[in-house]
Amino acid sequence: MKPAEFLNTIYLGDRACKSIFIDGWNERVELNVDTISRIRSESGNWEFYAGEDISDGRIVFSSAKSIEFSPCGPIPNDLINSFEVYPFKAENETEDKDSLCACRERA
Repeated sequence: MKPAEFLNTIYLGDRACKSIFIDGWNERVELNVDTISRIRSESGNWEFYAGEDISDGRIVFSSAKSIEFSPCGPIPNDLINSFEVYPFKAENETEDKDSLCACRERA
């Protein structure tokens, strides 16, 4: 499953970012979140489903080319507002690859 598809199946709307591990050498980003919930409804909304909750969970992205924190400021340690994944095309590649590009927290 591509990162963008996976992100559409998880709920982080009022969850807290506990830590972020960036391994530039291995192009890996790990986000530690207080609780990760799955979105399983036909509507695509969370609808308070807790049957697959993961406490103290980690979301791991490999082959990450860049990450941006917006707005700039303190290290994220509070509620997660949104994640965004964009296609990435290296200069020497012919097809897009999904990469984690942004992690936003509530201002």
